[in-house]
Amino acid sequence: MPQVSRASLQGFRQTEPVRPIVGFLHGLRHPSNMLTLRPSHVVNEIRGCDLQALERQLAAGLASPGDAVPAPSQGDAVLTLPQILEWLLSWTMTLQRVAGVPVHEAGLQISQPSGEILLFVPVYPNAHDAGSQAFDFLSALLGMAWHGQASTQAMPEFPALMSHLRRQAPRAANTERFLQQAFKCGVPYDRLSQETFQLGQGARGRWIESTFTDQTSVISARLARNKQRAAALMRQAGLPVPAHAMVRDVDAALAQAAKLGYPVVVKPADLDGGKGVAAGLLDADELRAAYLAARALSANVLVEKHVEGRDYRLTVMHGEMIWAVERVPAGVTGDGRLSVQALLDLYNQDPRRNAGERSPLKRVVMDAEAQALLARAGLGPNSVLEAGRYIRLRRTANISNGATPVAVFQDVHPDNRALALRATAALRLDIAGVDLLIPDIRRSWRESGAAICEINAQPQVPVTTWPHVYGPILKKLVTGNGRIPVAVVLGAPLDDKLVSRIGRLLQLGGLKPGVHDASGVCIDTESVLHGPFDAFSAGRLLLRDRGVDAVVLSIQDADVLQTGLPFDQFDVLVLAGTQMSVGAHATAALSAQAMLVVLQAILPACSGQVLASDPMRLTLLDFEGATSAKVLAPVAADNLAEEVVRLLLNSRSAGSSAS
Repeated sequence: MPQVSRASLQGFRQTEPVRPIVGFLHGLRHPSNMLTLRPSHVVNEIRGCDLQALERQLAAGLASPGDAVPAPSQGDAVLTLPQILEWLLSWTMTLQRVAGVPVHEAGLQISQPSGEILLFVPVYPNAHDAGSQAFDFLSALLGMAWHGQASTQAMPEFPALMSHLRRQAPRAANTERFLQQAFKCGVPYDRLSQETFQLGQGARGRWIESTFTDQTSVISARLARNKQRAAALMRQAGLPVPAHAMVRDVDAALAQAAKLGYPVVVKPADLDGGKGVAAGLLDADELRAAYLAARALSANVLVEKHVEGRDYRLTVMHGEMIWAVERVPAGVTGDGRLSVQALLDLYNQDPRRNAGERSPLKRVVMDAEAQALLARAGLGPNSVLEAGRYIRLRRTANISNGATPVAVFQDVHPDNRALALRATAALRLDIAGVDLLIPDIRRSWRESGAAICEINAQPQVPVTTWPHVYGPILKKLVTGNGRIPVAVVLGAPLDDKLVSRIGRLLQLGGLKPGVHDASGVCIDTESVLHGPFDAFSAGRLLLRDRGVDAVVLSIQDADVLQTGLPFDQFDVLVLAGTQMSVGAHATAALSAQAMLVVLQAILPACSGQVLASDPMRLTLLDFEGATSAKVLAPVAADNLAEEVVRLLLNSRSAGSSAS
């Protein structure tokens, strides 16, 4: 963790340690870090213009010139304390997001009657430290500016901070983009492990790991990763694949190349992403060097007959081709004036080809591979290409190797589309990237010839050519918005039977409910846990169970303020009492105060109606921020469970058609 010599955040005094909230409070859709701040005496004022130098340094230190940053501060007016906190929240979100940490909201500040301010800083699930480090770094910069000090002593720590944040991010760029799309579409998600997530809840929940899903066969994925076995299966299915053989040493590689006839391809048999692949090898010297390079990455090396053709990636999901691109290999086109090196420098000026690890396109350097391809054409880096002449600088057309994707979805011939579907079905994959070599994707492979050189079971989605691809994939994975009906029963006495009655009525309505109250946790008719169990853990258990169609959660104590809710949104809130358990020796006044605080913290997450059988309970909603639009007239106690179920069933119907 990078260390910054931290100046105090002038204007505020932190009165309690930072509290990690693993769930959701106050309507936030992320977990958060909660800080309790008390405004203190301000020695120096800070103005909008004072922050501009900080903002310029921060923007300059980000990896990509295309990174979105908050609008610069304006004017010479003195900033209020809430404005300063808003600046901190906005930039804390930005630093995390640019580092690939999926945080998509800035957070909020809540003024307390005591004069304190509660600050909620959104964080990535199970990565609270990342949010703390970003916030602390920015606080240090702001403190220096407040004291009239130069921030240059802290900025050298900025690269180390960003590097540390990147290590907290999902390794797969696909995952980050799926989570961003899920947030945009209102689909809830839950982090199960370092790289595995659940999209949606209960019976509508689906698991993903990059583009692996809970429907991806382990057998299929292993076969696809083994290029020799995958090709054998496709050949047996009547699909066109190049001839190849596994080789164990250089001599065997040379013998196989002679048997196949040059040009040939050398590649590891068990690696993805174009690692170690060398195509179009023309002689023994090139083959020998390519074999040694591939052998350094894997003990399993293939020598394959090279197939001439343009390189296409056809992405298939659930028996449908959802996208297609041509992968144009890295290279330059002459203009009759500039050298190859100068043209390559222009090629790399595309802002999408930046130094960031998650750059959508990769830069190309004039390395040994590029110079060998130039030498084959009788050229060198300083040669001037005649106008219109194209020279490739990479043997393969992988995006990770500097290639450029060009959308061709509308141009794919129906026969070629069907070929990609057959290849995916042959390996029984739910999602696949089919790499097709063919002269022209607009002509049938039956006429022109073609070869499937590889099937990727965990394809990278081509964000540069179809940035909205994650939406259609998400729709195929998750039903509606992925949410199941959820009711919260607040303040029920320990012996109350309302939750169990709601559960029984949901069963009669055709749903399999998961319910939690003082007696434990139950799914449908099965008791899962006996005795007291905290609301957050109970809710998380139920939302992860694929058999649960609806959830009824009882909150009877103030522990939810420490953990947060297990969901970011729920459909019905039932006010079943006016007091909250806060300990054996708590007074009635303290219990009533706790009830109000809990209600204020969870009410913003209620997207539907508030119910109560006692009109007095509705007076709890008499506070700033409560809305009368959610409140129904008191419901007779005997009809309360029926009304909750009616609302939940309506919610289920609406959610199934949501996008």
